[in-house]
Amino acid sequence: MGISLSTFPPKHRGELAVFQQLTHQSDDALFLWASLDFIPGVNDIDLLLWHQNVGVFVVEIKAIPLEMLLSFGFSSCEIEGRGVHRSPQNQAYDASQSLRNYLAPKLKKSPFMVATVCWPLISRADWRQRFRGTPDISDLADAMLMKEDIYSGSQILEAKLKDIWLKPPIRKGSDYPFRHDRDIFNEFCAALNPEAKPQAIKSDLGKLEALEKGIKRELMRGFAPFTPQKAIFQGRPGTGKTFRLQQIAIMHAREGAKVLLCCFNQVLASEFKRIFNLLDISYKELGVETSLKLNIDVLDISSLASRLCMDMGIELATQDYDEWGQLIIDELRSSGLLGNYPVYDTVLIDESQDFKEWQLDLPMLLLNSGGTIVLGVGSGQELYEKSPNSESLGDKLKRHNYKVFNLRRNFRNARPIYELAHLVFETEFSSEKILDVYKKNFLNKKNEQQDIEFDISDAKFPKLTYIDDEVDLDFDEPGYKAKLVDKLAVEYERVISFEYSAMSDESDPSDLLILVPDTYGDEIVAVRCALEKLRVEQDIQYIDYVDKNNRKQIAPSSKIRLVTFHSSRGLEASSVIVLGAEKLASLGRTVNVNPAKLAYITLSRAIFNLNICVRSNRKNVITNFLEKALTHIQENY
Repeated sequence: MGISLSTFPPKHRGELAVFQQLTHQSDDALFLWASLDFIPGVNDIDLLLWHQNVGVFVVEIKAIPLEMLLSFGFSSCEIEGRGVHRSPQNQAYDASQSLRNYLAPKLKKSPFMVATVCWPLISRADWRQRFRGTPDISDLADAMLMKEDIYSGSQILEAKLKDIWLKPPIRKGSDYPFRHDRDIFNEFCAALNPEAKPQAIKSDLGKLEALEKGIKRELMRGFAPFTPQKAIFQGRPGTGKTFRLQQIAIMHAREGAKVLLCCFNQVLASEFKRIFNLLDISYKELGVETSLKLNIDVLDISSLASRLCMDMGIELATQDYDEWGQLIIDELRSSGLLGNYPVYDTVLIDESQDFKEWQLDLPMLLLNSGGTIVLGVGSGQELYEKSPNSESLGDKLKRHNYKVFNLRRNFRNARPIYELAHLVFETEFSSEKILDVYKKNFLNKKNEQQDIEFDISDAKFPKLTYIDDEVDLDFDEPGYKAKLVDKLAVEYERVISFEYSAMSDESDPSDLLILVPDTYGDEIVAVRCALEKLRVEQDIQYIDYVDKNNRKQIAPSSKIRLVTFHSSRGLEASSVIVLGAEKLASLGRTVNVNPAKLAYITLSRAIFNLNICVRSNRKNVITNFLEKALTHIQENY
């Protein structure tokens, strides 16, 4: 018999019938999971199959008769009474990618997975007859599970799964036969056990409560779902732009609106998915049937462009990306390709100050007429310099009748952390300007900075820690680099261990964010060594978001996050360690960003505790500035 590894059977009748039929198959090599609804980024996975002789399959079940299928294509599908949605093979592929991103930090090796669709009430012959005029659609019947595959016994099912393993209805299949690995299978099963579902840590609970209770009548009246409105939330880091976009997403999704939440940063998109998933889990535990994940799509702009290209059969450019993007926007506007494509009732765009014009246009093209569009614009957070005469995004949108909400309450930082970040931004590391800028912004009661209120009263001052990087070799001697990295690793291990232990007394030790300047320097090499040693010796776990292959993974609540300065936008943590701040000026020149703005974003990620670690032998204008600025803040607090 097929072996069920689910705690609960499917809720929907059609899915239940398929599940029961497969569990009664005389096949001890077939293992099944149903209704996996705790995977971040996907509402649920209808059916997950692991067949020891064939492979692993993510299956979207559509238990409808053929006459209910009003239209079907590679990009979209319309079912009677359900409206237009993305095609089920795309839904299955999205679910497989979400599952992969969820499992990756939990498994030593994730198995290759194939996405397909099951039509348990439609025969292959009837499908072919219905779509005989479109051979490409007709031929998809061979890449999907049809009625006869489910109800004709285990040998027929296994044979069809082998066909799908090689040639699924979406993307490529496997070029290699599946090899069942018992250890990987056991890890896989453990990760999918409902007992292993994501758990909220203390800081998460506070955030979830704030998201829920912060939805006030004023916000509900101002941003009612299914209403035509255009708005901008504008403010400094920590003033709640991202928070309000999340609240609107929750509020609208609860009322059944289809919501797109789009951002620039892949790591931030993963964090959004994690938070919405925790909310969904808490709702289900309270008996609330409404699923946020069913109605909220979270995508970074690159993933949105990639998804749209895949759905439309458009080749995604790898060079001249921005020129290609504008051409695609022009083509989509003029060609009518989006005529039958699913649209959203609400489009929310975070970090919009760094979007190119075509990147802003892309999610807006997917907005239903009469829908809601809201943007978060970070004042002074534009990393990429625009031409001197270019119009700011806020001014441009105001001309298009966007209502502007200027935010002046800081929800994220203790005041000394905010003051340091703001001093860096205003002075651009000029020590001579500290006195005047501080007086103007924080002592002059008529200045707008004095109008900013702080929710966090715990006044911990940022720390500047000098890291001993002295080694007994000259720079040009063999072995210098290896010895330097070893030295830095020891120092970084000491700092991380101290901060981690300090957090254990007050909050969750996992709410620790480590920021590094780049993906290749001494800092990232050394901190990886330090974290790996802590993992082995003290079981302190971490997720490496500096590795671009990990950026879509959902960080388990129990892991330290390692992130670059660039990818930290929108993130926050109770405690933040910044490594290599002395490299900000050279980093700015290398990647053509304003170093003061990058520092502004980096330093403002901390809620309570900020530890800036710089190398003793790399003192420069930035370290001198940080020393003087921190002294001035403490003397005048």
